[in-house]
Amino acid sequence: MVPGSIRRISALVLLALLAALAPTARPALAATFTVNSTADTADANTADSVCDAGGGVCTLRAAIEQTNALAGPHTINFNIPTSDTGYNSTIGFWKIRVGATTSVRLPALTSGTVTIDGTSQPGGRASGLKIELDGSGFGSLGERALLEMTSAGNTIKGLIVNRLRTGCCSVAGVGILINGANANNNTISDNWIGLDADGVTAAGNGFIGLYVISGDTNVIRGNTISGNGNPVLTTGADVVIGLFTTLSTADLANGNIIAGNKIG
Repeated sequence: MVPGSIRRISALVLLALLAALAPTARPALAATFTVNSTADTADANTADSVCDAGGGVCTLRAAIEQTNALAGPHTINFNIPTSDTGYNSTIGFWKIRVGATTSVRLPALTSGTVTIDGTSQPGGRASGLKIELDGSGFGSLGERALLEMTSAGNTIKGLIVNRLRTGCCSVAGVGILINGANANNNTISDNWIGLDADGVTAAGNGFIGLYVISGDTNVIRGNTISGNGNPVLTTGADVVIGLFTTLSTADLANGNIIAGNKIG
């Protein structure tokens, strides 16, 4: 073999070795975070991939913070004991008073492909939803939304979402808010939005129950959405798609599906 050929082969072998040793991008790893407390405290360290607001407590706020820090898909389940102070033994459900101790709304879902599954909660009543997000802790000024997503492919199911007042800002008092050009292909299913935990009594959000400011091909299916808005001032509504926006940069909401819900 001629010397030039040997040098070329050696160079190719060296390149192959370097390629094998080069670091590769870490794949996205699906994680399941299990909420075990009705507290509303933040995660202690969003860089450790562990939902822990301190002492092994995983709150809904901490779980959302973890999903925002990691590439998905992720699932947030619930397994809160009946000994938790937020458990209502009369009806058999768990109340999370969002903002009651933090005065800060929950982080928006920004990473995408996150499922928040209230139906995963064991125990409690035999039928009916068991996890309530109560916005009354924000007081008379309320907040923007109890749950917001600005990303794609999220699923919210099996939650009771109620009692968020309006008044803090131009868009406020919204139960579930889908907002942004990237907020596409989300699914909102089998929730009670604007009802009390008994599933009958009105406990509405002050402006809109479910609001899609922008985002396409979202699916709103199988929910009960009632009692939202301000009946005295006749403002707000149970469901709004692409209307009532004061955001000049808002994109149009196209191809959204609303089917099989009980509204009003």
